[in-house]
Amino acid sequence: LNKRITYIGPINDEQKNEILGSALAFLMPIQWNEPFGIVMAEAMACGTPVIGFPYGSVPEVVEDGINGFVCTDVTGMAVAVSKAHTLNRKKIREIAEAKFSNTKITGDYLSLYKNIINRQR
Repeated sequence: LNKRITYIGPINDEQKNEILGSALAFLMPIQWNEPFGIVMAEAMACGTPVIGFPYGSVPEVVEDGINGFVCTDVTGMAVAVSKAHTLNRKKIREIAEAKFSNTKITGDYLSLYKNIINRQR
């Protein structure tokens, strides 16, 4: 795209982990109400902070100043990028595990299903 930005095309999971894990931050400049951006969980699982606009699930997933930053505009996003290095990447990884691990998600689904079944009895 330019001398500092290169389009690399599709990548596999191993490459994605390497790229996300070595990134300073993951930018999520969405401007629509996306129900859930799995890429945010993938970035945080690599210890990478997420910087995004306050749409869709960003405010629910990103704990401002803890595992990333929620910004209202491009200027705020640029400021957040300059602060990304201050966040604890190990803590970001721990938050991702607590919220999005297969054990956590399957447990939440099982609880939801049990509640629905119990209401129908």
